[in-house]
Amino acid sequence: MSRRPILFSEVAKPLRNLWQKFAIGGLVGVSLFLMISDQAGVATIKQVKSSVLDIMGIFLELGTQSTSIIRDNLDTLKQISNLKNELDRLKKENQLLSDWKHKAGALATQNAALRNLHNFIPLAPAGSISGRVIASSGGVFSKSVLINIGKTNGANTGQAVMSGVALIGVVVQTGNNYSRVLLITDLNSQVPVRIQNTGDPGIMMGDNSKMTKLFFLPQNSAISEGDIVVTSGGGGVLPPDLPIGIVRRGSGALFKVEPFEDWSDLGYIRILNYKFDGAILTK
Repeated sequence: MSRRPILFSEVAKPLRNLWQKFAIGGLVGVSLFLMISDQAGVATIKQVKSSVLDIMGIFLELGTQSTSIIRDNLDTLKQISNLKNELDRLKKENQLLSDWKHKAGALATQNAALRNLHNFIPLAPAGSISGRVIASSGGVFSKSVLINIGKTNGANTGQAVMSGVALIGVVVQTGNNYSRVLLITDLNSQVPVRIQNTGDPGIMMGDNSKMTKLFFLPQNSAISEGDIVVTSGGGGVLPPDLPIGIVRRGSGALFKVEPFEDWSDLGYIRILNYKFDGAILTK
């Protein structure tokens, strides 16, 4: 809580009154002295009065100058106090701007990732089959979903399954009208990937949580948080450059991948018309 600034009137007025009382008291004293003095002539009295007046004038002027000096000093102190308050305000604004800059950087990374996803075009020509998720395993030890696309619609095991923007899994079992998709977060999921920013290859594995883990990265990898992870196409398993997610730092030297897909809102999906067996281990 800031202290209330000292007003000039709180100091100057008492001081001015003190000088005035002192001067008036002096005048009264001199007047009494002249009244009881019967030896002083008229000329002497006038001279004394003139001298007293000059002296009192000097004292009063000194008092005025003193209060003026005090007023100036108080104004200076007030300016210093105002400058300090302004400095504190600017420091707070600077911290706020710094926080906004950090948030803006994070948003810029996400926006860049979304732009890359929006402009994504598969390297090889491919059609797609659209459908929707009708059920989820919801189990602790299994992460898979059932979709309303089957063999009669052109579904085959090993096909990549995309949400609106990113890879979410692979078809591992097909019926005539329905298929089961093993999600990339499943414990059995192993997907060859590439760090888009550095080109480093690796293997992404699920652990039944909302995020996946990266393994077998080069020892001299320059991977960092915020990098984009895509499929590598290694081993002819999945098409290359399918977007997956963003790198997040885990504990120690471990890196994780935060998928672009929101697992709580899986709705419409599409199967890419590629067929690569063995993309993800089937159950």
